[in-house]
Amino acid sequence: MPGSGQAADSGYYIDLSEQEFLIRFALHIRNLLVRSKNNYFSKNPLAQGIKTSCPMIYDVSVSLAGTIKEKTGVSINDDEIAYIAFHLGSTIEAQKSLTTKITAILYCPSYYDMNLRITDTLNQHFYNELLVTNILTDESDFTKVKGTDLIISTMPLSKIYTTPSIQIHPFLTDKDRINLKEKIDEVRKQKKKKEFETYLRELIIPEFFEKKNTLKNQNTCISYMVNKMVHHGYVNPSFKNDILEREKMSTTAYGSFAIPHAMKMHAHKTGINIIASDEEINWNGKAVHLVLMMCFNINERYIFNEIFDPITMILSENENVKKIIACSTYEEFISNMVELL
Repeated sequence: MPGSGQAADSGYYIDLSEQEFLIRFALHIRNLLVRSKNNYFSKNPLAQGIKTSCPMIYDVSVSLAGTIKEKTGVSINDDEIAYIAFHLGSTIEAQKSLTTKITAILYCPSYYDMNLRITDTLNQHFYNELLVTNILTDESDFTKVKGTDLIISTMPLSKIYTTPSIQIHPFLTDKDRINLKEKIDEVRKQKKKKEFETYLRELIIPEFFEKKNTLKNQNTCISYMVNKMVHHGYVNPSFKNDILEREKMSTTAYGSFAIPHAMKMHAHKTGINIIASDEEINWNGKAVHLVLMMCFNINERYIFNEIFDPITMILSENENVKKIIACSTYEEFISNMVELL
């Protein structure tokens, strides 16, 4: 549908212009509109599972459903939204895989083109995970390379560096490949945690983490949280209507937590406002104990992808939600979220 891909791109920083996807998606939407004309929508038994396990993809689907309604007047239920999510999933995941490589410098002697041979071997076995950005033959040159994630060396290093390192043989053995794979996974995990903590501290000011047990229902909670965000200059009062409009399309409650947010990114500043409650909050019939209200500025929309999925993945485990609800301070909350990633 014209405009739907652009809406996803501008709202969620996702490129849906790939030709094969557009053809499949256009055919699906055509069939959906035919079903609507005949007052028949497909039942999707996996709808709730998709919503819980792939919340970011589901949310993009809700946004596209809103565009379809705007263009055609057809309202789309949760079952049909989940079918849209099927089509989006493979495209979005393929794009994500391009950004997960870690960078490395290779330190080894240069005789007999050994450094080039080792680089070729590394590319052969770790092409999708590793990018060798520099090949060094003198350890003193390490200080000239900034921002690398890993040092791969064919000889012992003379000192300990803050950058993680691993020693391999000049002829890469099976054991080397196993150890290097484990090291890459470890470095990627730590890098992801560090980036996640940076985003959390940037988006959640200490005033935006609060333990509060007096908000009994969805409307009271939304009003209270929006007022706080207005007070701190993050959003306009109209943000409440945007939140409620999104809730009408499909509830943002996922199990025992909710992530209310608007479909459009009109906030003055990007931020997350959090309420943890020992008492249940009635969220459209669901018992919620944790609420994370998100607002995004259009110029920082890339943060949505970086923060939304990790948070919802952490909170999809009930035990994790219990740990977060038990947090009594801002620092305890940040620490727990990073550790649970």
